[in-house]
Amino acid sequence: MKLDAPATRARVAVVVEPDAFYVGFFETLLRQGAGRGEPQIRQALEAARRSPFTVFARELPLR
Repeated sequence: MKLDAPATRARVAVVVEPDAFYVGFFETLLRQGAGRGEPQIRQALEAARRSPFTVFARELPLR
């Protein structure tokens, strides 16, 4: 990534997405037609999208 100004710090984060598989699975089900279960699958998809969390975050000086 090219920056317009010299950077003085870098931000590093580790984000865990425990339900990443299910997000893709539910999205595929909805694209293919979920039938009568669609409201429940949409609800499950929204819950899965809210599951990521940060386990580590730090700003590091570059100079």
